[in-house]
Formats: sequence, structure tokens, C-alpha cells
Amino acid sequence: GPPAMAVPPAAERWLGAGNGFERFEALCALPLVGCFPQAVARASVLATIAASEWNPTQALRAEDAQPVYLRDRVAEKSQPAKP
Repeated sequence: GPPAMAVPPAAERWLGAGNGFERFEALCALPLVGCFPQAVARASVLATIAASEWNPTQALRAEDAQPVYLRDRVAEKSQPAKP
């Protein structure tokens, strides 16, 4: 959605991180405690955060997992029009 629709969940202490805060003025108007536009997400940090939130009682069995595609038919090549 548009940047103006980005609203953090009801909480008292949220920080903004990432270059979107430099690119979109609407993000700067959010009720944030601080903003770090130079911060870049690293996979190793995200994995550490994910591991700290891991709860085996809420885990989904591998055989029950289903992929979620945001766009259908991205990998399909279009067929040329027949004359």
C-alpha cells in the first residue's frame, strides 16, 4: 500500500529503520520513538530475532506448510500470439 497507510500497531515504543524513511515523507510523520534510515536489515540479525521468538508449540508441521505466492504465474512464460 501507499506509505501513508503504514501505521505501527498500537504500542508505545516503535523505532523506524530502513531507507524508506528517507524516500517517503509520510513515513516520517509516524508516531515513532526514533528513526534510523541508515539501518539495513541483515539476514543474520533477522535470524537471531526469529530464533528468539521461536515457540515450538506454535510451529507448523512441514507437511502442512503451503507456499504463499503474491503474484500468480510469475515464472510462466507467455505464449506468442498465433497468426
